[in-house]
Amino acid sequence: RHAILSMAGDYEEERQRLLDRARIMAETPSLHARSLAHQHLWEEAVADMVAERMGVDPTVDLRPGVVAASTLASLRVAVAAWLARDGRPHLPTLVAEALDLLDGGLEQGLTRLSALRGRRRQSPGATGRAEGAPTVARRRRTPRTC
Repeated sequence: RHAILSMAGDYEEERQRLLDRARIMAETPSLHARSLAHQHLWEEAVADMVAERMGVDPTVDLRPGVVAASTLASLRVAVAAWLARDGRPHLPTLVAEALDLLDGGLEQGLTRLSALRGRRRQSPGATGRAEGAPTVARRRRTPRTC
């Protein structure tokens, strides 16, 4: 949360440059696609950091990916609203509001998931994934800055 809000503060300081850049990207489909690909790399990097902090394997545990995806989606939605309003209101405030919307939902989901996992562990042979579901390997990538 602190890192995302700090980044939002940096965006606020470069308001006019980001507004100009967003207009160019919106008018150029290839740049927009590149931006989405770049955001996906950040999502993977955040998921890896969350997994490391939690001490879990992100290829087995969904929580790091869900936390990363929803957190970065909140940032994207807040930035999109900020850009649509010509850089108003204060971006860190919008981002904080978006993250606050996640707070309760993610806490409930994590609590419920932990309870479900506890029940699965009690069942002999439980793997934590649906029977026959494919195992997907995840490559670690570090996002490049533009």
